[in-house]
Amino acid sequence: MGTSMKFDVQCRSQGVKWPDVDKVSPAPPDISIGGNPINHPSVASSPAGVQVVTLSGYTAKDVQLNRYYCLRKERTWLDAWKDMWHEVTGDLKAYSRLGNILVVATFGLDSNMPPTDEAISQLRAAGAGDVLMKKWVERCDPGSRAGNPTSWVDHPRAYALVGKFGSEPNDGTEATEADWENPVKLHLSGSFS
Repeated sequence: MGTSMKFDVQCRSQGVKWPDVDKVSPAPPDISIGGNPINHPSVASSPAGVQVVTLSGYTAKDVQLNRYYCLRKERTWLDAWKDMWHEVTGDLKAYSRLGNILVVATFGLDSNMPPTDEAISQLRAAGAGDVLMKKWVERCDPGSRAGNPTSWVDHPRAYALVGKFGSEPNDGTEATEADWENPVKLHLSGSFS
């Protein structure tokens, strides 16, 4: 019998108006491995971002990287969302060893803040597939914002992936939820070997 890992990921997103960004408390993901919670790495600096966790094994003790990548709180995020994903890809290069486990969970993102091409490539190398591509990337308008001058996050999106570097696309476990304006919650659980 091979080694396996049970996981549970919960993440959420909600609409945020400008300039209310400072009034909205971040709601970072809740991630557990084998029933043991992965500690929140710090206080998220923004209500929108992504938590990235890499593990060298199948227990919460095997965490290598556990970090929030947050969207800068600027009036317009047309470049900031790309910068956030570039930070993710820069750090993942050191942890994308064959067999390492990757957990990605977004919080507070807008549907039009998808991973950059380089991030997509890294996520797909860890098993992301049709959920990422067909239910998020191909259905959004990257960098586009609603025409309302008070919009910051208008189209809430939550996405989670649990995968292993060296996998084929669609080998990981992933899910996404989105809405036009209403808050979204996502719960992804299962086992992984």
